[in-house]
Amino acid sequence: MSKTGFTGATISRIARKSDITSGSIYNFYADKESLMNDSVSELMRTTQRQNLDSKKVASSLHKPNFGLTDSFDFGLIPDRRTWLRFRQECIIATRHHKKTHKEMKKVITELNESMTQSFPHLSPAVVNLVSMGEQAIGYGYSSLFGYTNLFDKCDFDAIMVQVAKQNSL
Repeated sequence: MSKTGFTGATISRIARKSDITSGSIYNFYADKESLMNDSVSELMRTTQRQNLDSKKVASSLHKPNFGLTDSFDFGLIPDRRTWLRFRQECIIATRHHKKTHKEMKKVITELNESMTQSFPHLSPAVVNLVSMGEQAIGYGYSSLFGYTNLFDKCDFDAIMVQVAKQNSL
């Protein structure tokens, strides 16, 4: 899907690229949208867990950026291009597929609850703002990465240190 988009992707093509049979996919998923929803859910959970782990480590080490820079740094890894294209497709899918949008929203809510439990000294409002900010930055990055090679020159850490300071993170 990261190369052809949701509309151009087919179960048989996904199976072929995954080196499995179409029947194997249909044993677990009724259709392409179900597969997409599960993929979106797993992708979001994985990245959100990475972000939460980064915050926990940064907090324990008293890093001034509160781990907010790590997800940006992950995006600079060349091997993550396909992942970023898929994430871009997920973002687009949430605009056109209500079930996908609901699934993404559910995962974000679950992970906000995990962050609230991990950082009980932060108010739920601050946790929500941090989450919304990360989503906005992530969506922006996912939208722009294919059009510029200047991200590695951005002093994103300095920006995130200021964000963390302003919010007493």
